[in-house]
Amino acid sequence: MKPCRMKYLLLIVFALSLLGIFLLAGCVRQPSVGDNINGNVKTYAQMDDGIWVGDGNSYQQRLEFMGRLENTEYNFDFIYVSNLGEISFDEAWRASGLSSDLLDYFPLNDTILVDWSSE
Repeated sequence: MKPCRMKYLLLIVFALSLLGIFLLAGCVRQPSVGDNINGNVKTYAQMDDGIWVGDGNSYQQRLEFMGRLENTEYNFDFIYVSNLGEISFDEAWRASGLSSDLLDYFPLNDTILVDWSSE
């Protein structure tokens, strides 16, 4: 085969290989995001694979805490999306912004507060 034809054949094979890679890459199924939930602190959503997303991060679980703070007449409800296994109500209310100690807050990639209310 002539060198010119060989280069042309290699170029066609290379182009077809790239096209095949792009076509296969489009077949990879990405999880889709469900409807946004507008918490009164942040907007978040659940992916169809069960992962929660908010603030540009992904979280394994949604946690809801209900209880009453000491010396108050109101019940509080805190909702977090989190990668931490367990959080107590005491940790939840402190990290919600009601504590003045910055050590009570969670790192954003671990847990974020998305909603809270009091009744």
